[in-house]
Amino acid sequence: MNTIIGQAATGDKFYIRKKLIERLWRKIEAENNILLSAPRRIGKTSIMLYCLNNPKENYDIIYLITESVNNQNEFYRKLVKDLDEKLKTSKKVKNYIRNIVNSNKIKSIGPDGVTFDNKEVNYYEDFVNISEQLELDGCKMIIMIDEFAQTVENIMQDEGDQSAIKFLESVRELRINPKISDKVQFIFAGSIGLENIASQLNSISTINDLYPFQVTPFSIEEAEEYIYTIPLKNEKYDFQKENIKYLLDRLAWNIPYFINIILDEVDDICFDQGTKIITKEIIDVAFKNSLKNRTYFEHWHRRLRKAYKQNYYNFSKDILNCAAKNGSISRAEISNIAIGLEISETYKDVLNSLIYDGYLNNQNNQNIYVFNSPLLREWWFNEVTN
Repeated sequence: MNTIIGQAATGDKFYIRKKLIERLWRKIEAENNILLSAPRRIGKTSIMLYCLNNPKENYDIIYLITESVNNQNEFYRKLVKDLDEKLKTSKKVKNYIRNIVNSNKIKSIGPDGVTFDNKEVNYYEDFVNISEQLELDGCKMIIMIDEFAQTVENIMQDEGDQSAIKFLESVRELRINPKISDKVQFIFAGSIGLENIASQLNSISTINDLYPFQVTPFSIEEAEEYIYTIPLKNEKYDFQKENIKYLLDRLAWNIPYFINIILDEVDDICFDQGTKIITKEIIDVAFKNSLKNRTYFEHWHRRLRKAYKQNYYNFSKDILNCAAKNGSISRAEISNIAIGLEISETYKDVLNSLIYDGYLNNQNNQNIYVFNSPLLREWWFNEVTN
């Protein structure tokens, strides 16, 4: 089958969600700076890469990942480098920089990019300098930054809260700079909730100008169409609609990642059995087999170990253990866990992160939290709770 697990889907592996992408472009064309909000593994990166490879007229797009960046200067160094590379190759830009070589730190601009006189470069100043002097001939530059929230979290951990706050303030200054904002827009995305991090830092004001654009899981109709048009494309499987519905009902949370996990297992089972007929029994075995593969799920646990220390990690783990064991956890039980760990004044940011990152939801009852994914819940119960 034409499945991909754990990587961004591009080309013929990407399912085009037309209405969602059209809505995203409407917000871009309305000149919003956007916070692309969605739980992990839902396809944010794939959507950004699709836009990168299929830009609208009069738009140039830069895409960069800053997941490993842990200080402000390195972040802006990447921006300067990627902006310079884009502008050198853009067919839409006639003259992208004027007079910038007069900067006291920029020696020259040539085929190899920007050359600096001073090794101790303030890349923020240079990014501002370049951006303010851009001549885009009526075009607009969109800078898509993936894993931006991870960058902020890295700075928090390595340099402290104040450095992280100053970094968020610097990025906001770029967005509201009138000499830049009429030429450059930003889209921020990541598998960590930027709102929660800003809340922890008591700095919501540094991101309140961003338009929150939600990327939701597939609807049933989208999930069915995805299965037919991507994994089953050019395949000769007999996969009846009632059995597709059975698979999706078992998944409950229809994101590409989990759909592909099960279909990949289905493909292996069918190969071993020498059949092209996908039955409910084969689907059940696929679910069972998927739970044996730690690589599918371990990153959900590893993320918590990395993000939270001591009592905050224990808090997140205890919540998920209880929800996995009992099928749900109440708001009162969550509060009691926080009190027991002496974090009753600060636990809500962690709880909100568990919701944002796709572990839990309380959509059916504000006071009751359950796993989004029954598949993840079963793995967590087997491998972490016990």
